[in-house]
Amino acid sequence: MKLTVEETFIYLYNKIFNDEVFEVFPKLKECYEDDPIVLDNLFADFIEELYDLSKPVVRPFLDERYTYAYRKTYGILDDGELQSKVSVGRTLNLTGSRINQFIKYNERLLVNMLINEYHDILDNVLSSKVSIEDLRLSNRVYNQLKRIGINYVSDINIDSLSNMSGFGEKTISEIEKGLVRVKK
Repeated sequence: MKLTVEETFIYLYNKIFNDEVFEVFPKLKECYEDDPIVLDNLFADFIEELYDLSKPVVRPFLDERYTYAYRKTYGILDDGELQSKVSVGRTLNLTGSRINQFIKYNERLLVNMLINEYHDILDNVLSSKVSIEDLRLSNRVYNQLKRIGINYVSDINIDSLSNMSGFGEKTISEIEKGLVRVKK
């Protein structure tokens, strides 16, 4: 049996986004209910990377053995021909049940990656709209940021600021504390 990229997407998607998985990972369900389109796009990016054979690993979350096992099991290697777990296990010198463990572990990693990336995107969207007024800074620090053209949290680059005159340890610390308050 051979699967196309679309069929692999649908098959894996249905394995990840279902009530059974949502029970185990309630945060995934929350993300999915909040914005399924963002999660669909993140999942599509994962599938795209899985099919990019120039990459020996998929993101940093799968090492080479896990990536290989995943690709073989779901027919991404060998012209789309699905491989049995026993066959994949023989190649990797592992039992079929160990390959099953690999796949289940990979799916847990995938779910956690999706949740983390979703929250990273959400944090970036929020910080791009958050004004520096919301950081509750002292007037001196607030005015320093305004003078150099920083109006939103997304404009703040701590590394750059720490290299500028007038932004010493105390000032940087105040800004960092404000950022932490905003992220909560």
